[in-house]
Amino acid sequence: MNRIEERMKALKETKEKALITYMTAGLPDMKHTIEIIKAQEKAGVDVIELGIPFSDPVADGPVIQDASYRSIQKGTNLTMVLEAVKELRKDCEVPLIFMMYYNTILHYGVEAFVTECKNAGVDGLIVPDLPYEEQYEIKEYLTEDAPILIQLVSPASKDRIPMIVNDARGFVYC
Repeated sequence: MNRIEERMKALKETKEKALITYMTAGLPDMKHTIEIIKAQEKAGVDVIELGIPFSDPVADGPVIQDASYRSIQKGTNLTMVLEAVKELRKDCEVPLIFMMYYNTILHYGVEAFVTECKNAGVDGLIVPDLPYEEQYEIKEYLTEDAPILIQLVSPASKDRIPMIVNDARGFVYC
């Protein structure tokens, strides 16, 4: 089990709900991103989704689109975020999930991306533009000690839900 699964198991045992927050990496800058994550851990947040800025965030609303744009304008990129996670992991154990678009992963290189996430201490991935049928390429590298891929389901596609959640880990994003 990774940190996400451990946290969800502990919450289930105590019949508590998870508090999962979202923030865009690099805002207001990378130093403060690290400080904000540590403050959230101290405040009791269970899991943090860390948005990786993307130039065309079509699956996001206007607030996250704007945050992504502002973060990119400040120079934020995936390499910087991975370095920040490495720094965080020196004294921060809150489960971290990268929320991102698949093009960023493809550009980085799928195998190299998974390896770097594992080395940095990333616990999970949410990739909203990666359909279930196309996950085989990244799943090849998601071994037991790699980040887990959080599955997404839509109530509009209820017939697909059993297939999608069949091997889901951590939690399911609806």
